[in-house]
Amino acid sequence: MKRFISILCLIAIVIGSLSLVGCKDNSAEKNSISVAIMAPDVASSEGTAENNRWTKYIAEQTGLDITWVAIPQNEMKTKLNTLLAAGEAPDMFVEYSNAYFQGLVFDGMLMELDDLIEKHSTEYKKYIEENSDLKTWTMLDGKTYAFTNRRPADKILSFGMWIRQDWLDKLGLKAPTTIDEFVEVAKAFKTLGDDIVPLAYPYQFINTIYNAHAQWYEKDDGSGLEYGVVTKRYADSIAMHKKMYEEGIVDKEYFVDKGGSKQYELWNSGKAGIMFSNWDSSVNQTLLKNDPNANPVQLEAFSTKYGTNGMFVEAPPQLYVMMNKDCKNPEAGMKLVDWLIGGGYKNLMFGEEGVHYKMDGEIPVTICDRDTFTREVEYAKRYAVLGSFVLDPEWIPKMANQDELSQKLAAEKVDAMNTINKHHYRRDVPYNPPESRVSSIVSDFSSSINAITVKYITGGNQYDENWCETELRREWELAGGKEAEELATKWYKDNIDMIKAFQAENK
Repeated sequence: MKRFISILCLIAIVIGSLSLVGCKDNSAEKNSISVAIMAPDVASSEGTAENNRWTKYIAEQTGLDITWVAIPQNEMKTKLNTLLAAGEAPDMFVEYSNAYFQGLVFDGMLMELDDLIEKHSTEYKKYIEENSDLKTWTMLDGKTYAFTNRRPADKILSFGMWIRQDWLDKLGLKAPTTIDEFVEVAKAFKTLGDDIVPLAYPYQFINTIYNAHAQWYEKDDGSGLEYGVVTKRYADSIAMHKKMYEEGIVDKEYFVDKGGSKQYELWNSGKAGIMFSNWDSSVNQTLLKNDPNANPVQLEAFSTKYGTNGMFVEAPPQLYVMMNKDCKNPEAGMKLVDWLIGGGYKNLMFGEEGVHYKMDGEIPVTICDRDTFTREVEYAKRYAVLGSFVLDPEWIPKMANQDELSQKLAAEKVDAMNTINKHHYRRDVPYNPPESRVSSIVSDFSSSINAITVKYITGGNQYDENWCETELRREWELAGGKEAEELATKWYKDNIDMIKAFQAENK
């Protein structure tokens, strides 16, 4: 009998031990998650994209076992599509494109997040309620399929116009306030040298001035939507572009300048007087190193017959942070999201407090040199896929390195932000109509746009002023443009309350 009881006790102990082991393994598994991010540029001294001081820091702070999957930004969509098709995609992944996000929803690749947020979130639930306008961008058919946060003030700006104030001063000119004045200023800049190209990177520049982007706009009479490239505004913008090309205001070879490397070279070498580019003052860094006496300033948007249009700005969401429908541990993903939005992002943006930055009131002030920050901190921002940082533009000089060049660039950045924000950028709908047929038609048509516009701009007098508009409209209709307009307008009318609320919030 004693032997039997001993055996029972032994069995109980073994079973109990196995149960404990099972619980431990299960707990560890529930804390595991894989996350795809846009590949950071990690110095060899820091480790790798998958294992460095910041991946270790995140693991220590969250208690999560995170497998980081680094994918080059320009390959993200293609790589994710391949992994999703093979059933091998990470649990969470990020993208900038709302259209891509919508496509994944339609394809059934994403987890619906409302219950997860309601039951397991504290920080993100609070954040998205306080920033309820962002919900529009993360929902389809009334359901949430992505996490996001608001872009900081300096990141929502996309393009700007830089002009050489020292050139204006040399010629006794004022900054242009109309398109006609702009042409005259650009022609005057040509007199400063045979190798001068007044305007670098002109293509998007002219479409921005005329507010004629490849996006959907509300018709003037409110009856529906029209595609920007087949509007009269676009035709007029390309006609002006042709005039500037023929006047020698732009680089004749920019059509084949892939990536714009020659355009930046013209600006950096002091051979261009106006640059349409990334708005950020960092675009002037090389120019100012080459010529410390150069004085690039932000050129305020000027008017055309269509009024004064703001510079293109990004949509409010910074990133779409999505969860794979097959994610086994969504609570772990929610824990990471809550940690980031609740303040975990801070050191990923600014570094280690006391080493890389210090707080001056609310302002995180950089205290290390530029090289150290670049090497040890800059790459960490890729892991901060969410955050709640709100930037006051006046903080920028304090946040920058204190050397003379950094401070000059910071001051330019503040001035540029203030100048760009003087004029509202028109966005009539929050995102393109989420209809796959509309997207397909637009994609088919897009391949024709550049060929037609380049042919018209460079074709001299063999094409009359209506040729480009007529050809674009013909190609649009061949691609199914009429059907796209009908579907887009139906979506517009079906969602008119949401669209009008969006317009009211974004005046």
